[in-house]
Formats: sequence, C-alpha cells, structure tokens
Amino acid sequence: GGGARATAGGGGGSALVPAAVPMDAVLLSVRLGGLQVLEFLCKDPRFAANVNREIPLAPDVSPPFFAKRETQICPPWAWCRLGPLELALLHRRVDMVVLLVRLGAELLHTVDHVAIEPPTHYAVTDMCFRGLTPLHLCALLDLSAGAAALLN
Repeated sequence: GGGARATAGGGGGSALVPAAVPMDAVLLSVRLGGLQVLEFLCKDPRFAANVNREIPLAPDVSPPFFAKRETQICPPWAWCRLGPLELALLHRRVDMVVLLVRLGAELLHTVDHVAIEPPTHYAVTDMCFRGLTPLHLCALLDLSAGAAALLN
C-alpha cells in the first residue's frame, strides 16, 4: 500500500509525487522481469498490457548523468510522462528495449526531467531536460547499444 508521498504544486490544488515509481505488471517486468513475461502480458488477450502507458509524475530513478543526491544543491528530480521504454533505458535494459520496440512502443514519446521544490512549485534549472525522446536518453546515458536497438 501507499508509501510516503511528497506534495508539489501551487495554486488551488496540489499534485502528489509518489515516493516510489508506481509499478504495474508491465513496468515491473521491464525493471526486473524476463522477456518472456513481458511478451506474454502484451500478446495474451486476457491481459492485453499496453507498452505505451505512461506515469504522469514519478520520482527520479537517479540516472548516472546527474550528481549524487548527497552532493546536490538543487532540489530532487522528477520524471513527467515516464513510460516503459524510458524506464528500460534508464535501467540499461537493452534486451527490454528491443522487445518493447517490437511490441509497438512509441519511439517519439517524450519525457521531461524536472526539478521539484515541494510544496510550492516546479522549478526549471540548468539541469532540467524537457522533450527527451528515447534517443536523447541514449545520448545522455552514453548507451550506444540502446540507440542501435532503437534504430534497427
């Protein structure tokens, strides 16, 4: 059940930022599971899992191209519209990237990596990236195998 949550947002309402990436069967398979499990979930009509779902707002999964949290002066980071393909790239699961593309994952889907300062507002900083495609993530992560998988 629901872990700790940080609030963010301004004005009338506040958006909730989960303390962990919310996992369903597809995202859990992408992160930790086997290729056969994901393929089964997506191809079996009883499950009909969607490889193009997205998490509207997810906490950072600490990509290696940013400083460690202990040394950061900036606020913590959040991902906006994170999908299974981006999650696989962030965890360097090139095998999953290949399968997700084969199953129809959107190659032009974009995500944002933004700084968040709870509880008042989202901040845009010099380490903020908007409109990242899967190929952009490959470049940021120096993941040439992932880029090759996306392009082939």
